[in-house]
Amino acid sequence: MIEKIRLRKKKNEVVKVGDVVNYRGSMFIILNVLAVRVMINRKNGELMTMSDCLGQQYRTPDLSSDYITTQAEITYEPEEFRKISVVGEYIYDQETGIWVQIKAILGYHFEGRNLVVKYEFEPVMELPADEVEKAITKKRKSIMKLVKKNS
Repeated sequence: MIEKIRLRKKKNEVVKVGDVVNYRGSMFIILNVLAVRVMINRKNGELMTMSDCLGQQYRTPDLSSDYITTQAEITYEPEEFRKISVVGEYIYDQETGIWVQIKAILGYHFEGRNLVVKYEFEPVMELPADEVEKAITKKRKSIMKLVKKNS
């Protein structure tokens, strides 16, 4: 299952695709970094980042595997014209429960005052189980430290 997660990190902490992070009590693998903002920590004045990411939750069902690239028309009313989705944008489809990415705008036309846009969407595919297990194992090994006993 893919979720949008928000990470706050210190200036020296790295965030990249493939990282394993703990988020609200679950482990997630970062699939995409959608946005990054630089902020100043109010307590100590240090720079920090806040990033929105798509993360695959560890050991949850793969909902995206049941879907293929598809096309759909979306109607925008005049007050929504500033919110028209663009190619490359990631959108959560509440009906299916999956994330999709807009691959193309195939056309558009007006119907009265409304704009109708025809999109091509592609499901955001989850990582295969073996890749997820490798990433989790790598993360666990990075935090395990063996201590040599004093003789």
